Amino acid sequence: MAGDKKARRDDAAGKAAKQPSKPRHSLDSEQTARVMLIGGVSLIIVLALGFIAFGWYWTEKRPLGRTVLQVDEQTVSFAAMKRRMNYELFRNTTLQQNPSVLASFSYENLVAELTKISRAEALGVTVDEATLDTAMRTRIGVAPEADQRTYQDALRNQLQSTGLNESEYRRLVEGETIETAIVDKFEAELPATLLQAKVEVINVETREEADAAIVRIDAGEDFAVVAKEISLEPTAKDNGGLKDFAPEGSHNAAYNDFAFSAEVGVLSEPLPAAGDASFYVVRVVDRSEQPLAEDEKPTLARAKYEEWLTTTRSEMESSGALVNKFDQEDQTEATLAVVNDAAPRLIEQAEQQAQQDILQQTAIAGLTQSPAATAVPSTPGAESTAAASTPSADGGVSTPSSQPVAPSVP
Repeated sequence: MAGDKKARRDDAAGKAAKQPSKPRHSLDSEQTARVMLIGGVSLIIVLALGFIAFGWYWTEKRPLGRTVLQVDEQTVSFAAMKRRMNYELFRNTTLQQNPSVLASFSYENLVAELTKISRAEALGVTVDEATLDTAMRTRIGVAPEADQRTYQDALRNQLQSTGLNESEYRRLVEGETIETAIVDKFEAELPATLLQAKVEVINVETREEADAAIVRIDAGEDFAVVAKEISLEPTAKDNGGLKDFAPEGSHNAAYNDFAFSAEVGVLSEPLPAAGDASFYVVRVVDRSEQPLAEDEKPTLARAKYEEWLTTTRSEMESSGALVNKFDQEDQTEATLAVVNDAAPRLIEQAEQQAQQDILQQTAIAGLTQSPAATAVPSTPGAESTAAASTPSADGGVSTPSSQPVAPSVP
């Protein structure tokens, strides 16, 4: 009997052992569904935030970093182009008056800068770190013996003023330094003598006047007499329009080619100036090898530099080494952004300049005004003059004409 009970207990214990035990913290089906719902919603939120972040990066952040110009291995981002445009805007009052050309002007300067840095070595021109460091110190107004802290403070002020970052500012100075070195090289290589042309020139306003001058000279009148009578050039009254020997590239662009291609003694047809602003009648008096004067060398060296820069750029564009991605849409967007950001500072500068001009005019008037003039009694109309120039709250003088105008983009 006792054995039967024991057997039944053992059998029950065995069955219980075979039953899987229920975990203490196990979830029922309702709780499981709730957890899955929360997890699904969380995943959707994370994915949505990810898409939003990606969209912000793609539409806002990425465009600033996209490349708009590449010269060999050097690249310029959209953001860097805007910084360069800001720099050019504040150093050039013409751009402030006509910001529609700001983008193209800045682009051209950057292309020239990068071309010089990338291709000057092919000319045998390089700038070492010591030379560049000296140029940097000169540019920011720091003495060569100044310590590093003074240098960094001055550089920080320059970066804040120009809006460029340090690498861009250093590249700007490097480009200028290389340009000087290239021009110096070309000047040193100029020969002692050079083919030069002596010409006679008459400058008139219209083609009809030029034709009439040609008829008179062909009829036998002396070139100098006609030049003294009708030429617009002031020196023609004294020299009869004679231009002494000058090398190619030194004569006026309107007739430089004629001076070095026409036969001696041949009278030209009317030669137009740029935009047909006026017309020239030219006759070559002589063309021969002549000693090169020292004061002519800088002009010739500069002309050779410009020719090298133009030729090199053309070669780079043809080979694909220069890639322009700064399209019209980018230019418009960048110009609007730069000008709008710069407007408050430009207005402030205009106000300061107006105040300085007024104070300077007042000081000059005070110096030139005689004691007798100060004692002259007031006359009718003086009140209107006083109203047109009245003291301002800050002690300066305000006039209707001194109100600054913010630049606008067409």
